[in-house]
Amino acid sequence: MGKRYQNDVAISWPVETAERIIGDFFDKEGFVLTDYKGERVWKKGVGLMTAPQFVKTTCRQGGVQIEAWLKFAILPGVYCGEMGLNGFWGFAVKQMLRGRVEALIALLQQPGGQGGAEQIPAQPVTAEQTKRAAVSAPQDEPESLADSAAPAAQSEPATAVTQAESPAVSASVNTAERRADTDAAPAAQSEPAAAEAAQPVPPKMHDPVNKATLSLVMGLVSIVTWLIPLGGLATSIIGIVSAVPGMRSSARGRAVAGLVLSIIFLVISVVAWMINLAGACLVLSDIF
Repeated sequence: MGKRYQNDVAISWPVETAERIIGDFFDKEGFVLTDYKGERVWKKGVGLMTAPQFVKTTCRQGGVQIEAWLKFAILPGVYCGEMGLNGFWGFAVKQMLRGRVEALIALLQQPGGQGGAEQIPAQPVTAEQTKRAAVSAPQDEPESLADSAAPAAQSEPATAVTQAESPAVSASVNTAERRADTDAAPAAQSEPAAAEAAQPVPPKMHDPVNKATLSLVMGLVSIVTWLIPLGGLATSIIGIVSAVPGMRSSARGRAVAGLVLSIIFLVISVVAWMINLAGACLVLSDIF
């Protein structure tokens, strides 16, 4: 109590990407960026029902420093003292804030390379592929021999040795050129593939689907728990609180359904509680 939770988290993302992950996370969790005693911190709550939560993040190249704490709320908006995340006092809220901090750390430490993404290496051209391409080249060799023989027949007479060797020399030159072109082709084709494979992998952002699911579950449970007014109040409030971040998730419809059910049965629970209270007062008035 009185000592902030602190953790230095090593990351491989650049500072800009880490700040984007942090901002998206706290926005979806319902935190707002505010000034607190000259510090820029993320804050949630005004102390009306639970202690307000504070998180401060400091990003630098290769790491993020995270500080988290709670405040004692005397009145809504009037705080005193600081609580860390250890100790029995305010255990439920401390565990909630600790869970959020751990979820943020998991997002920051997801796999990612320098420059904002993890680079996927391109598949190199194997020797077998090169050999297979080279073997396919001599299929046109008879045609190239005939083509090279025609100019030799039309040329001026030369020595017998030169006339005998010229088709073979020409054929070998054509074959070497074709093999050189074939060897260069896979390398040229692999360049677009390498460029495509090296595209950056974007970081995974926070998606509070579990909050949307919890909201729907609490809304459905409230259909029964309203019969016990205090139980209906508890489940409905949990459903409403969980629906707020859940509506910023990919399961928005689930959160909306939970929010509607929770509000309906919160009203029913309050009315049932007032009716029971009025009945108890009448019974007591008859007794006395």
